[in-house]
Amino acid sequence: MDYTVTRSKRDGVRADTHIPLDGNRRLDIGTWKSSRGLICNAQVVKVENGMVSFIMFGDYNKNLAHDRAARATETNVVSMHTRILAGIAGVIEDAKAFYAAKDAKAKETA
Repeated sequence: MDYTVTRSKRDGVRADTHIPLDGNRRLDIGTWKSSRGLICNAQVVKVENGMVSFIMFGDYNKNLAHDRAARATETNVVSMHTRILAGIAGVIEDAKAFYAAKDAKAKETA
């Protein structure tokens, strides 16, 4: 699975992977240094007309890995990111189940 690594003065080193899902949705996996250490997070965004949207507390968002002690070197960021990508099938299924339940609930209330 492909990923990109970027480096900026403000954010430091960051690795990102974008995985298309059904219904104009995309699973974004990001690994970066935060104030709590090195983290890897998954969130699903909606992509329409070149715009990306995310509903806080309404869309899939999950912390996949966290290491308080790791330094945010490119080696450490890439290592955590590739380790998460090796088991990404379970995260994809979790995200699909989240939206299947959400869509079913929306149909019930409609």
